[in-house]
Amino acid sequence: MAPSVPQQSYRVPGSEEPGYSYTIRHPDCKDSLAIPVLPGTYHDSVFEMLQSSAALYADAPFVGTRSYDRAANKFGGFQWMTYAEVYSRALNIGSGLVRLMQRHVRPGADVSALTRLPLGLYSVNRAEWLLADYAGMSQNMYSVALYDTLGAESIEFILNHAEVEVLVCSLDKIPKILKLREKLPLLKAVVCMDSLSADAPDATLPSPFNTDSVAVLKQWAEAAGVALYDLATLEEMGAAEPVAVRIPKTTDMFCLCYTSGTTGTPKAAMILHSNMAYVQRAVPLLLPRGTHPVSLAYLPLAHIYERSTEVYVMSRGGQIGMYSGNILNVVDDLQTLRPTMFCSVPRLLNRIYDRLVAGTIHAPGLTGVLARRAIGD
Repeated sequence: MAPSVPQQSYRVPGSEEPGYSYTIRHPDCKDSLAIPVLPGTYHDSVFEMLQSSAALYADAPFVGTRSYDRAANKFGGFQWMTYAEVYSRALNIGSGLVRLMQRHVRPGADVSALTRLPLGLYSVNRAEWLLADYAGMSQNMYSVALYDTLGAESIEFILNHAEVEVLVCSLDKIPKILKLREKLPLLKAVVCMDSLSADAPDATLPSPFNTDSVAVLKQWAEAAGVALYDLATLEEMGAAEPVAVRIPKTTDMFCLCYTSGTTGTPKAAMILHSNMAYVQRAVPLLLPRGTHPVSLAYLPLAHIYERSTEVYVMSRGGQIGMYSGNILNVVDDLQTLRPTMFCSVPRLLNRIYDRLVAGTIHAPGLTGVLARRAIGD
């Protein structure tokens, strides 16, 4: 006798129309699109979710980064920041952003005028990306994220179209931005996620950069009329001159999420905090209840799929492990992190499949023989 399987979807009777299929809903929403109220606390903005999680799970691990031995070219385990650490650092960086704007973007502007503004983000997934994102939210700014597959023309278009005046990016992106400087008239300041200190050991900088090349970038930025800071300096500025938190309203912008522009110029989807609040309420309907979420952030945070995953995990007091930066190393990242959930796309699943079969049924020698026999049996 076949096992009983819970109903996974509900077909709304009489919902078919010429040219359209019938409507399918979640079984718990058969009669209404309103999401059932599940046990837990819900909030109207992503920043309020962070505040709540920082209070409820202060000492729990939140954002993790794998350690890296540059000499051995080998990654180790995950090192974690707690919810309290992420929240505290985000507040300081958020205050630093406002002070930076007062100095270089809109000199003399009152703090009250420096809100509901775009904040550019440009790097692969890393802890500093989330810190900058939460920092902007603490002052009711919204993010505009760029990603590696964008060409120079798309980067130029997005930064100008979104009217980005401050960009937070990794060290390797700064030369790309400075090359476009003459085409980015609105850009006033760049904040580097990596250290720009002359005292920073070369081993702490991403290859192939060293303190000499960083010094050249500083001179280049100065000549181009772009204020160049690093995140650590911004954090210190904010700690010295704190600005009161300005919590976004549910109708405020969370982010501008741009397409890749394959059919013309990139298009921006306006994502509100209310949209992300819906994620917090809806995702628990799809996942086993009571599960502690642990997720590997390897899909681009510039895309809404990964952002939605991150918001859900954060709202539930879960853990987000940043991948090591190379998509070919994702399997090792997964084995190290051991996530409880895995969000993916077909392209990556095909890569994982290819790697699995290459090491089993397509493997040479006895390994392949045994694997093929096991599969055949």
